[in-house]
Amino acid sequence: PQTFVEQNLFELFNIQFVATEFFIGQKYAGRIDTLGLDENGCPVIIEYKWTDSETIINQGLFYLDWLMDYKGDFELAVQKSLGLATKVNWDAPRLILIAQSFSKYDSYAVNRIGENIELKVYRLYEENLFYIDDVTGIDASLEREMSKKEEGQSKRSAEVYNLDEHFKGKSDYIVELFSELD
Repeated sequence: PQTFVEQNLFELFNIQFVATEFFIGQKYAGRIDTLGLDENGCPVIIEYKWTDSETIINQGLFYLDWLMDYKGDFELAVQKSLGLATKVNWDAPRLILIAQSFSKYDSYAVNRIGENIELKVYRLYEENLFYIDDVTGIDASLEREMSKKEEGQSKRSAEVYNLDEHFKGKSDYIVELFSELD
């Protein structure tokens, strides 16, 4: 499945392939499964767990830490793969984690962490049929709200937020992008 995802990275996620099994040096002593560059020029790390997904979030965050510490190494890999003129946009690095399943706690943790992390589940069916789907986002938030209501444990009333509160901690790029869309 990793090879299939890498060969179809652009079609699946609109991401340009940069490298596979990328060695990240002695300090971190590991290999990142897939590196890519998204449509906005932002770095993307993709990590796969084909069986047990128990440590994938921690492992992904570890690799994201490497990415932020070694931007130059990533940019060299991008230039080697996509050409010297390719620019990297560091406003919103992404981490995509792909596994057979995630627990409800994984979804909640990812929503609370505050990083740009996406959880994807995959299924491999007969005749090499490969299916991949998004776990995070609106579905996870709706599920959380529904479970609070069902359990009767909603501890606070709905809060009203203004735009300034939504912009807190966001990069200038995101604020500018919102303004353009607005």
